[in-house]
Amino acid sequence: MASHLTRGMAYATVEYFGGMLPCVMSGNAPASPPIVDVTIELSCEGIITINDSVPGTKVVESPAVTVRKEVQLHFRNSDFTWIIFFSRPARVTCLVARALEGPGVIPPTMFRMSVVEDVESEGVEGAPRIVRAALLN
Repeated sequence: MASHLTRGMAYATVEYFGGMLPCVMSGNAPASPPIVDVTIELSCEGIITINDSVPGTKVVESPAVTVRKEVQLHFRNSDFTWIIFFSRPARVTCLVARALEGPGVIPPTMFRMSVVEDVESEGVEGAPRIVRAALLN
């Protein structure tokens, strides 16, 4: 994976090599369901009980949806809208932290969207998967 990030930048480009699959994570939950290719709502019915880095934590993924070009994400507390562009079609899932253990416990990962498989891999062997995130507002 290769990426260049700068504080305050309005977009980021990440290249994934060697079969790595992208994952977008946020400490902020989405205000509305992510929108896939302008028309499809991505169900984020998956659950993170605390966070997905703690052994034994329950993580239930939502059903996978095919993304041909992009996913639009609008986040609740920041009021930012991001659009995530994919260089080639992929199947993605997402989940949102819902069940928290103890009062005031906020998991570091409130939202996760993961690529779970390639849709069309013919002719792209060895080519990096490129994911671009751009701030819309």
